[in-house]
Amino acid sequence: MNASLCVVEALATLAASQDPEIQAHYRQLVRTSGSYVEGMDTIGKVHIYLSALPWEEVEHSALHPRSTVEIVRYFKASIPEELRDHQAVKNVVNVSQALEMGLELELQVNKPSNDPKDPNPEGLGIYAVGTATMPTDEVWIGLGPFKGLIVPWFWHPGALGVPVRKSDYEALKAGRWSEVPYLTVHLTEPETGW
Repeated sequence: MNASLCVVEALATLAASQDPEIQAHYRQLVRTSGSYVEGMDTIGKVHIYLSALPWEEVEHSALHPRSTVEIVRYFKASIPEELRDHQAVKNVVNVSQALEMGLELELQVNKPSNDPKDPNPEGLGIYAVGTATMPTDEVWIGLGPFKGLIVPWFWHPGALGVPVRKSDYEALKAGRWSEVPYLTVHLTEPETGW
């Protein structure tokens, strides 16, 4: 099955379900802050937009291992001209891109955790000081299992992020950004707060 058809079928599966949990998950695909597409403020608009993109599957081996989940299939699309009436913006870049742009980086605590399995128990995140979202022509979607169905787990404009892990702490706390060029930098503070 071609990549675009996989995405369309996964969206249709969500839309057709009568299960309240699945319908709640479907409605959560609406993104109006962070990385989002302007004007995509209803699930109907998001569904039509995502179904119209020319998706290509990206194998796990082509991605940073910390940006993937084994049971998820990853798809990327370049936004064609006919869909650029609504600006896509990204809220993240990686450390090397941020440094190339001359952004000032800051380490902040988001949500510490007491869970011994948490790969980032201190809740560290990287934030670019005084920046805003940036235009992008790239969109990603991940399809994976949920309640016995294959559905979109997430979608967003801009590249996949690589989260902070304990193994990054020493370099981060010392401000040695060049040792962690692949990590995600947030361009704006999340609405939930840092």
